[in-house]
Amino acid sequence: MPTAKNHKLSKVTHLKNIPRTGWLLRGIPPSIAEDVAGHTFEVALITYVLCKELIKNGVSIDLGKALTIALLHDVPEVLMGDIVKWAKDRIGDLKERMEIEALKELGFSDEVNILNEYLNLSSIEGVIVRIADLVATIRQGMEYLRQGYEEVTDIVRNNRLGISKLLDRIKDEKVKEVVKKSLGELEIM
Repeated sequence: MPTAKNHKLSKVTHLKNIPRTGWLLRGIPPSIAEDVAGHTFEVALITYVLCKELIKNGVSIDLGKALTIALLHDVPEVLMGDIVKWAKDRIGDLKERMEIEALKELGFSDEVNILNEYLNLSSIEGVIVRIADLVATIRQGMEYLRQGYEEVTDIVRNNRLGISKLLDRIKDEKVKEVVKKSLGELEIM
């Protein structure tokens, strides 16, 4: 049995100390830069809101699975750090393989398949969490814009484009419409 010092949660708590690198590279001071744990919390809440709205509209979605994906989607960053989009675009699927390996090393081997649903967008839950991830980033970017940090404009724009592409992947028109309506209410699109 692992001791408290070696428990998988002991490392995961370090996500509170890892600032999201994209903000730092755009001039956000470390003292106010969003950390990975805060981002993950917001992604989980947005996932919850989107899933509850889908369920309310008669869409079959596994809320537990979606929340598990949301909570775990950035856990590998404890070992990998926050890799910026520029690097992600150049290393391709190596990042995904590293995320799976990191998740295993951190003691979450049982959750590898569920993380794969997010990485490969192979389930509606994975797609919804990816949308929630982009929404959380847009919301944070909009806050930085309100504070006068204009260099984050490209992050907000690129994440909005990412949401549009994800919406195009959703074949179920009811799901697409409910998500679009929810994003409108969040003033994201």
